[in-house]
Amino acid sequence: MNPNRFVMRRVWGMLFCVILLVVATAEGSSEWDGRPADIVRQVVVRYLSSCRLAVVGAERAVSDPSFTELVRAVGKAAPGVVVMEAEGTLSPASPRAISSTPQQALESDAKFPCRAFILYMTAANTSWIGRFLAKASLDVSPEIRVIGVGQPALAQQLLSLPALRNTAHALYLAVPPQPPFAIDSGDDEAVAVISRCHYCNQGHPDYVVLDYWRPLIGFQEGADLFPDQFQDCRGHAFQVVSMDWFPFLSFSRDTQLPGTTVTPQDSVDVRMLQAVARALNFTYVMRMPEDGQWGVLQEEGLWTGTVGTLQRRLADFSMLLNWSSKRLHAIDFSRIYAAEPLVIVSTQPRPRPHYLALVAPFTVEVWSFLVGMSLSGGAVHWVLQRTRRRLLQRSETAEVRDPTSKSYASALLYISGLLLQNPPFKLPRNLTGQMLVGWWLLFGLLTAATYRSSLIAHLSVPAMSAPVDTFEELIGRAGWSWGLEPTYGAEWEWFRGSASPTIRKVFQGIQVLPTKEHLQRVMAGSHALLTWKFYIQSLIASRFTDASGYTPLYIGRSEHYVSTGYGWGFRKGAPFLRRIDEVKQWLLEAGLVNYWLGDLIQASAQVARMERAAAGGTEQNKAVEDGRLVLGLGHLQTALYLLMVGSGGACLGLLGELVLPRR
Repeated sequence: MNPNRFVMRRVWGMLFCVILLVVATAEGSSEWDGRPADIVRQVVVRYLSSCRLAVVGAERAVSDPSFTELVRAVGKAAPGVVVMEAEGTLSPASPRAISSTPQQALESDAKFPCRAFILYMTAANTSWIGRFLAKASLDVSPEIRVIGVGQPALAQQLLSLPALRNTAHALYLAVPPQPPFAIDSGDDEAVAVISRCHYCNQGHPDYVVLDYWRPLIGFQEGADLFPDQFQDCRGHAFQVVSMDWFPFLSFSRDTQLPGTTVTPQDSVDVRMLQAVARALNFTYVMRMPEDGQWGVLQEEGLWTGTVGTLQRRLADFSMLLNWSSKRLHAIDFSRIYAAEPLVIVSTQPRPRPHYLALVAPFTVEVWSFLVGMSLSGGAVHWVLQRTRRRLLQRSETAEVRDPTSKSYASALLYISGLLLQNPPFKLPRNLTGQMLVGWWLLFGLLTAATYRSSLIAHLSVPAMSAPVDTFEELIGRAGWSWGLEPTYGAEWEWFRGSASPTIRKVFQGIQVLPTKEHLQRVMAGSHALLTWKFYIQSLIASRFTDASGYTPLYIGRSEHYVSTGYGWGFRKGAPFLRRIDEVKQWLLEAGLVNYWLGDLIQASAQVARMERAAAGGTEQNKAVEDGRLVLGLGHLQTALYLLMVGSGGACLGLLGELVLPRR
């Protein structure tokens, strides 16, 4: 054998082995070339340079050169980068030493306006992705972006995960494997940018290719990789849950079954919902909560009613719902658009009985003062005349003596007659009595004039009973009761959790009854309904107000804001909340909410009055003739009662004189 030929074969054989070894090493170390690092770097520079980023790989991903190159590229493009392995352990290459849980890796920080996970996915191990994203609690943090990098076959596996249901932006960079020794593979080099679109498939989730990226060209279309998907919901049908509470929300039930669907009617929230639906291009199906309640917190941490429906994610959002710190742990809220206080509803202050008209001109203190003055005045007159008589009895003639000095009773009757403007026929003949009686006549004149003028006013316009304006006045009324409607909302939570002794006493006496029964008892008297101001105003205006504007119901002046205000409730992590909130803010800034509120209350009252007028309603009768008030026997009943009492006392005195032995 030719030695040269043998050497050449040995050389070619060794060269072939080296080539095979290099290819095997390249295939075992990475599925791609440097394309993942390049495209991720461009995405970070273009969209995420100010975000806090977490680059996540499978267990022992640090040993993969492509992962290391990806981390290096991201670290150069953005300052706030954390490197994690799937099972939560930090890589030694991590530029920051922080806790190892996904939530702590992307804790909110004022320095970073946004947050994102960059997932390095390989076909060899994908089981960690679902577990990691579940730990990251993405379902309650829709603002966190998720970018996956891997082979095209893994795109649907990532984007279809339930953990991404609420994620507003989920991308997948589908990097095709690079064939060995490829020089120009054409379109095989293109990296597809695939996005999870929430409503692209006729209102249902779908996956769309936003753009293509090539090594020498970059992004082919220059499309926005993080578009606002909720600016156009493409006819998606949202599930809405709420309660009937006019003028904010009104509807008619489709059936009488619990949790039935309803047909919305003209009201503030329905007008707002229609405006938002037109702006964002969505539809909705509205229904009631199963138990017909707003929501009460149970011992196990679950909520009933509307709040519970959102907490269990059986609906997307609700209409009218009171903000509260406790509810914020279970659901999210939109911005506040109205605040409605809790008020006390009772009957209008009624005229006091006519038999009190005689004593109504003066207060109890004034009457007590006059009685005391009469008693003391009679005593002073009797003592003065008695003392004078004893001192001057030797030199004084009988004509000068005052007969009232004989007894205190005669002196008391004498002074009382002066006060009542009924002076006796015989005036004192001595200077002492004349001085005292003269000043008493002046005092009686002024007192009687004041009393008579006030008495005329009380007979013409009787004084009203005191209204119930505060909780202190309510619990101070003997024989009164009060209650709430069976909606169990924010007012119930406020009463139950209040530390005020007055509020706790009110809560102990609350009776839960339907609104109709409450109002019937209020009309009967000695009962109060604790309810919401605008709701009861619309109800009173439409059902309990006549054509002249009179209503027998009274709304207390004290207003209790038991919650921050009304907003719309959303299931936790709803990604469309921000966009709906923006449209609601436009309505608030335009002043439409306040305008609609007043318009609906006035319109409903006008319609109700027209219906009552058509049914034969009449105005309230008033006892007025020719503009002058006509007094009847009822106005004089006090004087008649006193005459009867005096006559009865005289009869008893006569019987006493006949029965008792005379001295």
